[in-house]
Amino acid sequence: MNSVDYEVAGDIPASGGPGGAEDSTKQDENYHKAIATDELMLALSPYDFDVQHAYATDLVSLGVILTYHEKDLNAALACFKKELGIDQKLREHSADTRYARGVAVAYSHLGQAYDRLGDTQQSLENFAQGLGVSRELALADPKKHFLSARSRHRLRQYCE
Repeated sequence: MNSVDYEVAGDIPASGGPGGAEDSTKQDENYHKAIATDELMLALSPYDFDVQHAYATDLVSLGVILTYHEKDLNAALACFKKELGIDQKLREHSADTRYARGVAVAYSHLGQAYDRLGDTQQSLENFAQGLGVSRELALADPKKHFLSARSRHRLRQYCE
């Protein structure tokens, strides 16, 4: 299996009933395998933006599982910090809006993790950073192509 195979396997619930412990354990295992594969691919192609982006995406998925299923908020926080670092580097070297959007989303993940850990100050700082990046994107792209329809609606409501 390659990274994409493990990532897809992580998204498909394991047998044993939906939402059970077996599901999250199997998903957790698959994302750990996807991340290990990503790290091997990065060793071979350290400057490949697609590999770096896939790695960041897998870190997010694992972080979500660690947050909601495993309840390991510190491990989730480490995933989200690593995600942010990767997305920031990608954004520095490319004008592709998906990398800037990745930075905004990473700040949101960090804000949520800090909130769950009870660190209100860090939570607010990360949410503010993410909002700042989202504003930059919105100003640079008046038609807001970087946002989903739902996000565009929420942004309009927030700005009104």
